[in-house]
Amino acid sequence: GNGNSASGSQVTFTTHQAADVDKNPYYWGTELQPGQELIWTVGTGPKDMCLGIWAGATTYVPTPNASASGSDTSFHADNWTKKLRFNGNSDNIYNIGSGLHTTGFNVGPTNASDWWYTPNSSVFALRYDSGDHKLRLFEISSGMDYLVAEAISAEDGSNKTISAAFGIDSGAQGTVLIPQFVQRDYVYTFAHRTSSSTNQLWRDGLIEGDVLKTNVTLRPGHKLKFTTPTDTGNDAVQWHMFDYTGTATGQANWQDATSASLKWTSTAQWTHSDNVGSWTVNTGATRYSASTTTSAMAGVLVSWRYHPTTNIIDLYDEGNEEVLFTKDVAADGNPVSLFIASNPTAPIPAANVPQSFTLDRHDEFKNRSYGFGSLSEGYNDWFVDVGPRSGLHAWSRANAQASHTPQWKDQPFRWERLLRPGESFTFNPGVSVTDAMLYVGVGTHTETYQDRNDNSLWTWNIKFDQNDINNQDGWEYATESFEPGYGSHTASPFVKID
Repeated sequence: GNGNSASGSQVTFTTHQAADVDKNPYYWGTELQPGQELIWTVGTGPKDMCLGIWAGATTYVPTPNASASGSDTSFHADNWTKKLRFNGNSDNIYNIGSGLHTTGFNVGPTNASDWWYTPNSSVFALRYDSGDHKLRLFEISSGMDYLVAEAISAEDGSNKTISAAFGIDSGAQGTVLIPQFVQRDYVYTFAHRTSSSTNQLWRDGLIEGDVLKTNVTLRPGHKLKFTTPTDTGNDAVQWHMFDYTGTATGQANWQDATSASLKWTSTAQWTHSDNVGSWTVNTGATRYSASTTTSAMAGVLVSWRYHPTTNIIDLYDEGNEEVLFTKDVAADGNPVSLFIASNPTAPIPAANVPQSFTLDRHDEFKNRSYGFGSLSEGYNDWFVDVGPRSGLHAWSRANAQASHTPQWKDQPFRWERLLRPGESFTFNPGVSVTDAMLYVGVGTHTETYQDRNDNSLWTWNIKFDQNDINNQDGWEYATESFEPGYGSHTASPFVKID
């Protein structure tokens, strides 16, 4: 700012003062690399901020006038390649709108209004994807990734300088909180390093003694899907475990500092012959080999599953739909991270640990009151079926404002696990609010917002309201007599007619 192209001094304060508004923009001193993210907790009070990639000149002179939407203010789209605009007085992120709003990002589902968050609770991660090189904003306070915004176009894969501008709204000047960023790799952070560890990033590889910890957590009713390494040899050996009881540095026998671990061998097999803790091997599994070991499984899709109610954790072969190993001692129902311990005798290239995880649901259907209108625990519900959040969990809207409603109205959700012949789908509709409706069935949804009453979108469905089950196309009454039904009324059961 101030028309000076020279780099300014390091910011040493946490509140941006009104007198400094003409110094906008600022920049984060370490470039963001593909595979990294900036994380921060949003605070209370005015928080008027733009965050993204600055496109203006370094000799730029700000015009701090929020009402002049056509002027070249430090918040205006003309000076940014991409930016996310955080509201100065309310707890939301603006979607694309005027030049002073978000630029170059889709915020929330298509056609959604602003995205709301919770001060002193919401934790954000601005992530630079190592695959498609897009910038994305996630909310990660629960240990799970909820997509808030996605860049419309990708970057070129080079390191990027992230810039910020603060406080052009008159009500925010003088009291804008500056985020306390932490820059890190996503997917993993280090839980243990030895004195000889020199790599700063897990993507640079692991040496003997390194222990990785997933940033995302596994919760009951969910599974972490990943593809096993394709390499063999000592530089592929690793131990998977769900707690680490050692120190952050200097831990001897780090692979044993856990209550239970499972080993991935130099021959691409899973075994519990060289580990700690007690496991039960499924001797009837297709990939079972002998004793406590599977056959070779290089490049195979597997998952760590955390069962609801029982809190049992097992290793699951996704292709054959079979359990491979079951951890004999149940977890306590709290979220857990996956830890990966390195080989004591050889370094591990980064390519030999899982590069990414897909978090999916399994084993459980659970619905909240008011159909889908009051999702208070996003990780215990459904997956978004289409749109920018496709494949991700439904986000809590317990603290939402009125303009937040379009993000979820008529939004199709999907239960992750397929229903197979001979299985039952048991659930409580939980519709407790007048005029609320819940549609359950099979259909093909291709748009973020579709009329749930449009039967052309459904192969079949059943509609539940507060009092009754309503007949829909493709179903017939199972009996002419009224049977005990849902709620305080009676309703006739239906059967599907193929």
